[in-house]
Parts: sequence; structure tokens; C-alpha cells
Amino acid sequence: MAKATTKFFELIIGQNDGEVHSGDVPVRWCVSNGLVEQLEEQEERNPHVLLIPVNPDLVAEDGTIRQHGREVGERKLVPMKDLMTYVRFNRPGKNRLLAYIVFGNTKGLKKIFLGKYCGDYTTTLLCEGELSITHRVKGWVYEDQHVDVNIEIPEGVFGKEPAPWRKWYANLWMRGILEDECHFRQRFWLVGTLKFFPVVAVASWFFVARGAIALGMALLGYKKVDWWPVIQPFNNYTRYVTWNCNNEDNFFLNLFTIDRNDHCNVVQSLSSFTGVFVTPLFLLIVALFILLLSVINGFGFWVGLMLMLVTMAG
Repeated sequence: MAKATTKFFELIIGQNDGEVHSGDVPVRWCVSNGLVEQLEEQEERNPHVLLIPVNPDLVAEDGTIRQHGREVGERKLVPMKDLMTYVRFNRPGKNRLLAYIVFGNTKGLKKIFLGKYCGDYTTTLLCEGELSITHRVKGWVYEDQHVDVNIEIPEGVFGKEPAPWRKWYANLWMRGILEDECHFRQRFWLVGTLKFFPVVAVASWFFVARGAIALGMALLGYKKVDWWPVIQPFNNYTRYVTWNCNNEDNFFLNLFTIDRNDHCNVVQSLSSFTGVFVTPLFLLIVALFILLLSVINGFGFWVGLMLMLVTMAG
């Protein structure tokens, strides 16, 4: 049974046998008479306990914090007099639970600490893994008394993690993170069914439009066209297709660039209008013209064909 305490405020975690057996963790608290007297003296009425599930800090091998803990799951706001509640955690392994004493009318407390918009809490409470006492919450929190306790959720109490592509599809065009398995099923089957045809339509449009841009840029002689935005339409922006093409101050100079070795045998990119005559598009036009002549006049057929094959291979 895990315990965390301050001088006046104690948090008790786990079942009666002192263990955590599921993702729904029983949490009890004890408050000293001295703290009750302080609250009464300061006329801080209607005290509640605010419970915030947080995942642990991501620590690098050298001990530095790579990413501070963030909220996971649902906040709980419980009257202090209840002395006990259950907090739901959604992932196994190490978790944290932050507990703060807040006070004020119940309606105001729920609006400040539990209010949501588009699936996200309207009041941000954490900064670098700790409670951020902003002007919005300053008059509602008893700052001197709070508890931070680590909780180990055992493996095997949750369902198997869905495949990455299923989580990606469930989260596509959705706000907020997945809260639990039920939330995932709701998104994947209910919302996912409704957005299937829009996803296919958007992916097809991106594939055709970006493919045309990439093909056109390649035919014009640009050397660093990126094809990944064509293949992975939802993970890239359209501008990434031509992002690496502009290696010169003038975007259009790349179109007429020829790589040559200087007297030190170092490759230099030289800009010249004559470069247009070696672009794949120009060579393809010439090849088609020769092939057309061979069909009409019966000569140059093999020359045109070979030139076309060399152009396509390049």
C-alpha cells in the first residue's frame, strides 16, 4: 500500500492488501485536524480533493529529463468529506498521481478544473510535470498542501495494444488522445466508418495532385524531388514535394543547373540556359518527335525508340 503525505495531508493508494490489481485504483486520504482548522479560519469553504493522473517523466540515460510528465486519463474532483474514491489509469507501468486541495462553490470548481472543449480540458494545470498556479486557478487552490505519489500499474490488466495503423486511423482528424480501449473502439468503428469514404477521396486527390507535381518537377530536371508525400499523403505536406529542390537563391536556377568538375576535380553546380536541353522533358519531346517522324516517313524509328528508353531510364 503506497502512502504519500505532507504535514497535514496523507494519501493512501491501493487495496486493503496493499496492492494495485487493476487500472481502477482506490485512493483514500486523511486530513489532520490542524488542516481542517486552518481551512475554517481562512473561511475556505467546501473543500475538495483534486486528483490528476500523470505519466512519469521521460528520463535520458544521463539523468536529464527529456520530456516532463503529462496528464493521462480523467481528473477527479471529490468532496474532502468523502475520504475515498477510485482513479482510473489507462496504461500499465509507472504512473503518478497528483493530489491538491481546492475550495469554492461546486459549480465553479467543476467549471475551472473539469470543463472541456473539443475533448481537452479548458484549464491547463501542468507545467514541466508540476501544477502551474496561474491567475485562473490561484484563488481556488490551497497551495501549501499537495501530494505527489508514484503508482505501479501491473502488466496484463489492460487489453492488447491495437496495431499502429489502427490507432493512426482512429486518431485521424480527431482532437485529443485516446483515453482507453472503449474510447478507441468508439473512434475506430463508429467514427471510422463514417470517415472511410472521405479518407479515400482525400488520399486519392493527394496522390494524383502531388504525383503530377512530382512528375512534372522531375521531367523539368529538378534533382531532389521528394516522392514520400505522394506515397504517404496524410503524414506530409504538399510543399515537401519540392522542399529540397531549391538549392539556389533563385528557385528556377535549379532547372538549368549542370554538375561539372572544376580544375581541382571538385563537383560544382553551374547555372546555364543550355541546361534546359538536357532536361528529361526536352529529351522526351525530342524522342517523341523523332518517333513521330519514323512513323510518318519510315526513318529514324530505332533512334527515336532508343532515345525514349534512355530518357525514361534516366
